Amino acid sequence: MSAEFSRDRVLPEIDLISGVDLIRRGHARAADIVMPQARFQREREVASESAFKRAMAGELKPMFHAQAGWRDPEVTADNMAEISRRVADVGGRIDRYGICLDWSMGYPPGQREGRNRGTGLVLRSDDDFRLVAEATDAAAHFGDFVIGMPAAVENTEAALKAGATSIGNLGQYFTFRLPDWDDDALIARATVEAMAMCAAQPVDIIIHSNLDDGFAARFSDLACTLGAALIERYIVEHLIGGHIGHCYGHTFSGLRERQAFHLALAEASPGPGTMIYGNTTRFAEDDAANYAVLAGYLGADLAALRWAPSGHALTPIPVTEARRIPSVDEIADAQIFAATLAERTSELLSDNPPESVRALADEIAAGGRKFFDNVMNGLGELGYATDDAYEMLLAIRRIGAPALERAFGPGEMDSGGYYGRAPVVVSSVVNEIADQADSIVTGLDPSLLDGLKRRRPKICIATTDVHEYGKRLVEQVLSKLDVDVVDGGIGVDADDLLKTAEAASADVIAISTYNGVAADFVRDLAGEMRPGGYHPQVFIGGRLNAVPDGTNTGLPVDVANSLSETGAIPCARIEDMLEIIANQDGGKS
Repeated sequence: MSAEFSRDRVLPEIDLISGVDLIRRGHARAADIVMPQARFQREREVASESAFKRAMAGELKPMFHAQAGWRDPEVTADNMAEISRRVADVGGRIDRYGICLDWSMGYPPGQREGRNRGTGLVLRSDDDFRLVAEATDAAAHFGDFVIGMPAAVENTEAALKAGATSIGNLGQYFTFRLPDWDDDALIARATVEAMAMCAAQPVDIIIHSNLDDGFAARFSDLACTLGAALIERYIVEHLIGGHIGHCYGHTFSGLRERQAFHLALAEASPGPGTMIYGNTTRFAEDDAANYAVLAGYLGADLAALRWAPSGHALTPIPVTEARRIPSVDEIADAQIFAATLAERTSELLSDNPPESVRALADEIAAGGRKFFDNVMNGLGELGYATDDAYEMLLAIRRIGAPALERAFGPGEMDSGGYYGRAPVVVSSVVNEIADQADSIVTGLDPSLLDGLKRRRPKICIATTDVHEYGKRLVEQVLSKLDVDVVDGGIGVDADDLLKTAEAASADVIAISTYNGVAADFVRDLAGEMRPGGYHPQVFIGGRLNAVPDGTNTGLPVDVANSLSETGAIPCARIEDMLEIIANQDGGKS
């Protein structure tokens, strides 16, 4: 372990800037910022979202969170106002909006032009930030591609000048990688400075971290996820002097585990929290079934918030989210559904959790504290400055979730474990992916299995972004089929992916992607393939969409057909890719 995590190996920079100096720099920059009261503070008559959350939690009133962010700022502001009006007309209320910035916003302002874009919102000025912050009486939560990005300082300053009092996303710092950006030291410096700017404000700014965007989706042990939250809290609150608010929920499909984690988190990091996100990994093609998923997790979250009033807002995800960017109607419908469910079930909620949930929460809490202690003591013994925010952030990002769990996890060593350890409490996403993989493999036609054995392909698997759920599922399916797999990376650039695949002599490149970047990525990949050179077969699956140039709606459209023009094969299911590979002529000798 000492060699793997040697400080000289992880942090080879000769002169690391001091975290204290970065904090001072953030304080100095904050002194020039005059924060206005945004519409939320004025109309709700509160100093900050944190103050509002504490009041609502004290009264055991649920809060509601919605996501918004069409490409155009004016369209976004108009749509937010329309959604809020429709929900208010039936007696509901949206308390906060997560502003879905495009990932191109993560680059420094002078370096955004010419970058590949996703489907999110592009804000070009301080006025654009203010426009969306003033769109409704709900709190504007600038949660993604602000803190944790190369442009953390500039975007945080713009959000503060718009009156926002909840800014993130620290979780993205640990796992997100922007295309063609490799300077992680700069990102760490900008992140510390930005958080110091928030900490220095005269009102309470929530420094938001979505655990599912961070290490939660990568750990196999929920105890490690809680331990990561403790590490983040230590850095933000103890070292920088700010206030952290955590989000979780995307990958928490086990309702008992979801509730237990909430109890453990509410006690370990009193918050207030930002939002409990919808369990998006359980949505599928059937909207009727998706409504059952929506009701299930909202019901579980309403109960958990009664047991531990943490200030988290509920996030009802539109049932169409698995297929496309939801429309205004669909977002409003989900919010109305949630408000009605909360009203109709409030009298059924108990004041205390079942003993099984309480016991599981205690197990997660104990394991989380052990993980936190193991990481802090282990890094300290290896010579890391654990009292320096910059050094801690940079080291943890570079070491990564798998190595941290393997070296410091609270579970017993187990060669059959996901990372060489037996989880204290298995993450829902691990079981969910395993069950899906088993179901896919069981359903395959015997002739397809024979074709794969004959062809014996070597498949290089990668993602265009941080969303690795699909990649992990494909890897598990191929592993069960004894197919030779090459790890192409997460959030990888097209040229680097091609180099990895060529070095391994892979026959196939399989790409998992999310919103808006599929077309640009496969076009870049095709451009890297020189005539007469290495030409593997390319498959791509996931959210295959893009926002057309010149659109006046900001809504993305399906681009599967245009992907085929590049030579890539779009696949809606893993089985589609396997069938094409298996039915090709020419096995290996």
